[in-house]
Amino acid sequence: MPLLATLGLLLAASEAAGQVTTLHNLTFGTITSGTTASVGKTSANAAQWRIHVPVTLVGFQLTLPTSLSGPGPAIHVTFSSTDGVYRVNNSNPVGGTAFNPAGFQTVVAGLGADVYVWLGASVSPPLNQTPGTYSATVVLTTTGLL
Repeated sequence: MPLLATLGLLLAASEAAGQVTTLHNLTFGTITSGTTASVGKTSANAAQWRIHVPVTLVGFQLTLPTSLSGPGPAIHVTFSSTDGVYRVNNSNPVGGTAFNPAGFQTVVAGLGADVYVWLGASVSPPLNQTPGTYSATVVLTTTGLL
């Protein structure tokens, strides 16, 4: 079975409310074609952002890709309804609030708070997938609510 090089999701931000900092891209690492690879939302390889909130109530939305692009056919990427987690003023995802990354999230944060967001995902490249580096972009958009 051929090995694929690093697969990953690159992160971006749209800052309508709050300063967004990308702390870590989601990385699957090297995986074997024909197998499923998953990165859990609390894993060190999960995507991570920090939103510094200038308002007391903030919303955020993730724009999720459906596939990773690279030298061969696109690889489908899957996000489960519990692949997101966030915490206010705590940079450890364990014990955070799980959320569906496909939906809009509202967070009561407090003026000057930091909201940390993590994201996991899964990929299943087919057995005959072309080796190489595959990637896609996830965009986090913030909205000030109060």
